[in-house]
Amino acid sequence: MFFLQAYDSASNFWINSVDVEDVDGDGLNEIVISGYCWGYDSIYMFISIGSNINPNEIFWMGSYTWIISGDSYIYSIDVEDIEGDGKAEILAVGYYFNVETYAWLNYEAALSWSLTTGLIVENVNLGES
Repeated sequence: MFFLQAYDSASNFWINSVDVEDVDGDGLNEIVISGYCWGYDSIYMFISIGSNINPNEIFWMGSYTWIISGDSYIYSIDVEDIEGDGKAEILAVGYYFNVETYAWLNYEAALSWSLTTGLIVENVNLGES
């Protein structure tokens, strides 16, 4: 049985996507979790990376939160080695509130992750409403 709980004393989290793939090229799969968290002022997107090398626990390896403009949400992720280099990329899609135009817009982002650099946003394409 697999049990996953996300919590923090200062913020609220909502997990909406989980995928398992080797994101650092070490031959072992990592657990990639995405969603959004909110506090008193804004809603942020997050991606967390974990490992279950020990089958009885999940070891947290890092996480990253960011905001595009206004409230930002990740709708879903897909983790695949699209470059063929043995390291899976994280593809995220979602939507955000543009505070300049007062409109909800979509986005897609490509991210990479390693133990030394952490999560890096490689590319973000902002879309239409």
